[in-house]
Amino acid sequence: MKLYSDGTVTVTGGSNTVDGGGTAFKANVEEGAFLSIKGFSKAYQVAKVVSDTQLLLSSKISDLSDGILASSLEYAIGDEFTPWNALACPTRHSIDPIAHINRSLAAIDKAIGE
Repeated sequence: MKLYSDGTVTVTGGSNTVDGGGTAFKANVEEGAFLSIKGFSKAYQVAKVVSDTQLLLSSKISDLSDGILASSLEYAIGDEFTPWNALACPTRHSIDPIAHINRSLAAIDKAIGE
């Protein structure tokens, strides 16, 4: 799947719904792809493409406190993550490759420490 990042997204902490603005999710996003939001520490797997402007995630947004809304966020959706732990496999099109690498290193460090 080609990396997709047109428009912006709005998310709420504790919710698994993503609302897009200026997006065309139906034609460009596949279920099972991963959503990475700039500044967030986790990648979220897309469970369902509801419409051109709405996605459902397989897990709730945990980067924000429950009920906190964040809008007009830069994002990217693609398959540049490992399928089991959503560790980043950044490409030259990644929205925030340093954050992806840091997230992966933190996950590896946590797994080793357990």
